[in-house]
Amino acid sequence: MNTIDAILNKKVIDLAKEYQKQLRYTYEGLVESFGISMKGIYASGYSELFKTTIKPICDYSKDVLKPNDPNPYIINEDKLEKFSIKLAQDSILQWKAKIIKKIGNIKNIHCENINSTSFYITGEFNEYYIKIEQQMIVNISSKGKLFNQFPARIYVDGKKISESKYKQLIKTE
Repeated sequence: MNTIDAILNKKVIDLAKEYQKQLRYTYEGLVESFGISMKGIYASGYSELFKTTIKPICDYSKDVLKPNDPNPYIINEDKLEKFSIKLAQDSILQWKAKIIKKIGNIKNIHCENINSTSFYITGEFNEYYIKIEQQMIVNISSKGKLFNQFPARIYVDGKKISESKYKQLIKTE
C-alpha cells in the first residue's frame, strides 16, 4: 500500500524538472526583453520576479577589464537544480496540506500513482466509498511568477460530486 507521503516524495524530482523548464522559459523571456545584462529590469514590473526567481539561479559576470560592456546574467546549472528542488519540496508540502484537508477522516486510505503530477486516493468514510483524483498544476502568472494549483475530482460511491458537497458530507456525518 502506498502512503500519501511515499507518493509525494517520489514526485519531488519530476516536479523539480518541471520547475527547471519553467525557470528557463522565464529566463529566456526576460533575456529577450531586457538583454543578457537585464538592463532596466529593476525599473520594470518584472523586478520582483527577477529578484526572487531568476537572480538566485544565475551567475553575474562582471569583467573589470571591460567596464563598459554589459554584464551578463547566465544560468548556473547547479544553482538552478538546487533552487528547483527547493521549489518542488515547498510545493509538495503545500500539496500535502491541501490533500490532508480534503481527505478528512477517510479510513482505509490507499494511494495509487498516475504520473508525476497526479494520483488517486481511495478510502471509506462511514458507509461511503471515496475516490479523489488529485492533481498539481504548475503555472506562470502574466508577470512570469511560478505558482501552483491543486485541483481534485471527488467521487462518492462512483458519482462525481463538487468539493463543496463533499465538505458538507464529511462535516455532517
